[in-house]
Amino acid sequence: MVSPPPLDQSQANALVRLSILHSQQQVGKVAQTQTALRSLWNRVYDPADIAGSYTRFSLGASYLIQQARSDAMPLATRYFRDSQEIAGYTRTEDDKAPLTAPQSLEADITSLYVTGFVTIQKQIAAGASSDFAERAGQAAMLRGAQRRILDAPRQGIIERSAYGDDTIGWARVGDGKPCYFCAMLISRGPVYSERTVNFRAHDGCGCGAKMCFRNDPSRGWTDQSRLLREHYDANKANWRSAYNKALQDPESPVSRAMTAVPRADYGLAA
Repeated sequence: MVSPPPLDQSQANALVRLSILHSQQQVGKVAQTQTALRSLWNRVYDPADIAGSYTRFSLGASYLIQQARSDAMPLATRYFRDSQEIAGYTRTEDDKAPLTAPQSLEADITSLYVTGFVTIQKQIAAGASSDFAERAGQAAMLRGAQRRILDAPRQGIIERSAYGDDTIGWARVGDGKPCYFCAMLISRGPVYSERTVNFRAHDGCGCGAKMCFRNDPSRGWTDQSRLLREHYDANKANWRSAYNKALQDPESPVSRAMTAVPRADYGLAA
């Protein structure tokens, strides 16, 4: 493969923006699935039969999650191909196939149980009312479903970044306003092998993976990740409070960098 000229600043900025917009689009699609999951939950949940409710809910919910995961892959494939074009690379025969990611029905059903119904049982055991426990369980289930769905496009991008001749790895990007934990991970910069580390995502996480191209002089580092790295190094002892304080100040460099592509309001998505 003939490598195109090194990325200029406009190309680098376009790749960052595209990756963030891709993450936001994926979260937006997840919100639609969350609406369907909430509707199903409300139809089948019976506080007098929590175990039976789980059985009824998991059958339909696992199908919704698997369908959403499948639907996420064409969007990830389009992101990958658009990124290639911006970086100046020509698509090869191998790149004509869409990105893929494994499915696991058993893992989906386990996640629904652990995030949703175990939460309800713990809340009731702690003395919470039935209504409060049910709301807490539903919220936890929706956040867990988001992680399960978005793991698919993340993994597809990471795997493609590992074997492509045009890429050297991948980097984490937020969805417009990442939490302190995700911001800390963004500050670590690019990952040059899919075997180095898995994509660490909490329930409700909207972060995505950005492809790092071989002709990028910065080797995948962005203005955002460099700024976060400087901020993290200066505030390791109280990172959570320091980051949140900076994020709440619209004039701070951290706030301006992290919200350069504002997060859309998707309603249910955390």
